Amino acid sequence: MNSLTNAVEEVIEVTEARDSLPPCRVLVTSGPTTNPGKSAVARHIIKPILAKNYSGGARFIAIEDKDRLSNSEDVRYSIDEIPEMLLDLGMTDDDEAVVTEIGAELFSLTMESLALLDGNKRFTFDKVIVPVPYAGDKKDVMMVFMQKIIKSGVDPKTIYVIFNHVPNTAYMRGDFEKSLTSGNGDNKLFVDFLNEKGINVCPTPIIQSDIFKTLRNMPGDNFSITAFCQLEQNHFLKIAKRAKKMGDDNAADAAIAIDALHSQAANFKESFSKIYSFIFE
Repeated sequence: MNSLTNAVEEVIEVTEARDSLPPCRVLVTSGPTTNPGKSAVARHIIKPILAKNYSGGARFIAIEDKDRLSNSEDVRYSIDEIPEMLLDLGMTDDDEAVVTEIGAELFSLTMESLALLDGNKRFTFDKVIVPVPYAGDKKDVMMVFMQKIIKSGVDPKTIYVIFNHVPNTAYMRGDFEKSLTSGNGDNKLFVDFLNEKGINVCPTPIIQSDIFKTLRNMPGDNFSITAFCQLEQNHFLKIAKRAKKMGDDNAADAAIAIDALHSQAANFKESFSKIYSFIFE
C-alpha cells in the first residue's frame, strides 16, 4: 500500500512540475520618441493575456514620476525606489507574471541596478518589448536605443519590436508591410538594422485608434481592450437594459457608451492574439 501511495504521490509531483510555469518577467520600454505606446502594449495586450495564462495572475508595475496621473498600473515606483522595484521583481513566483514599464530616460539606471545583482536570474527579464511609432523620422534615435539595450546585457533574441499607431488604411492596402521590406525609407532601414542584430520584429502591428486614449485613465483590468474582447457582444447593452428597468438612467447611459468602446475593441481581438503568440509561443 505504501509503495502504491508513494507511486501516486510521485506521479502527482511530476505532473504538477510539468504543469507549473516558471516566473515570467517582461519589460516594456521605448526610446525617446513621442507617445510610443508602452502603457497601451503593457496594459491592453501583455498583462491581461498573461493573467489569463498564468494561474498566479500578472502584475503591472511602472517606474515613473509619482505625480503623473494614471490608474493602469498595480504599483508605481519613483526613480528613487528602483531597489524596491527590483525586490518586487525578484519575488515573482512560479505561475506568476510581472510586466514592468520603464521609460527611455530611466532604462540605463534600471539596467545598471540590475547588473549590480551579478546576473541573478530572479532579476532578469525574460522578454523585452519595444513599441515603436510607425510614422516619424526618429528611427536613427531608436537604433541608438536598441544598441543601448543590447549593451546592457539583454540577449537580442529576447527583444521584440512592435510597430504602433499604424493607420488602418495603410495596413489594409499593404503599405505597412511594403514599408518594412522594400525601398529606402526609415522603416525599411530600421528593420534591416534589427534583423542584422538578431532582434525580433513583430509582423502584426497595432492599428491606430482613439480607443486607447479613451481607456487610458479608466481604472482596473476590466477596461483593457483584451478584457472587452472576452465579453459577449451585447454584454453592456444587457447591463443598460437592466439599469433602465431599475430606473437608473445614468448607469444605462454609461453602459451604452461603454458598449460602443466594446464594439471598437472587438476589432483588435485577432491582432492582439497574433502579437502575443509571436512573442510568447
